[in-house]
Amino acid sequence: MGTPHIQGLLLLFLLGASSTLAQHLYCHKGISISLEEDPSTFNWTTEKVETCDNGALCQESLMMVKSGAKTALLATKGCSSEGMPAITIVQHAPPPGIMVVSYSSYCEHSFCDSRENIPDIWNPDIIPGRYDTHQPPGGRRSMQELL
Repeated sequence: MGTPHIQGLLLLFLLGASSTLAQHLYCHKGISISLEEDPSTFNWTTEKVETCDNGALCQESLMMVKSGAKTALLATKGCSSEGMPAITIVQHAPPPGIMVVSYSSYCEHSFCDSRENIPDIWNPDIIPGRYDTHQPPGGRRSMQELL
């Protein structure tokens, strides 16, 4: 009679341990600073992995500043204890002159911070407020329409 009771306790223990392990969140981790002539070739990958605390999210953030022929990029990936699941793209300064765009993504699944490059975020030819609303179907689109 004692053996089934111990087996039942063992099963409950294993189920509890597996649900505790399932709560871990794993995120890519890295920081990159780069100066590019063609930001579409920027490689935003990392082999490093970080285990997040309970309640944390994975995040990836990118700040792009274009002035003349060069674009400065600052990119981060990793765990974040602040924020809520969301993706944000903001154009802080439109052309002409300096163009500044930021991107941030907060997500709650392991390795969801896996963006490798930026062509769908950064396209200087598609600038909100500078597209012709009379374009035929398939013409220029705003960043919001790309998401």
